[in-house]
Amino acid sequence: KNVVLEELDLSHNSLDERNTIVIAENVRTNEVMTNLQLSDNPLGPIGAKLMFKLMDAFGADRKLVFENCNFDAKSKHCPIDPADIQGDFSLDLSQPYERACAKALVRIAGKNIADQWQNCRL
Repeated sequence: KNVVLEELDLSHNSLDERNTIVIAENVRTNEVMTNLQLSDNPLGPIGAKLMFKLMDAFGADRKLVFENCNFDAKSKHCPIDPADIQGDFSLDLSQPYERACAKALVRIAGKNIADQWQNCRL
């Protein structure tokens, strides 16, 4: 549990869709952070979706800034869109991006009990 990090400025860090997934999954439940700056990064279309969902999770009392981001820049290595889960996945949980995707899949599955996972192996 985070009790220290209140502000994080990741502006101008060339963060792409993969990075955005990792950040969104790990910041989503952080109740201490009051300010997250992601401006001037190529967050891509997946990053755009995640930032708007993160705004809801953050609420009005916390600050999420993503000005001058490129939401058209698609990452070459981002096969999973947490907002549109389709297909088969083989995830290496030692990798931050793939671990964040697994967390998103579990969170989404918990909300959609009627959906069934087929051939799931962890």
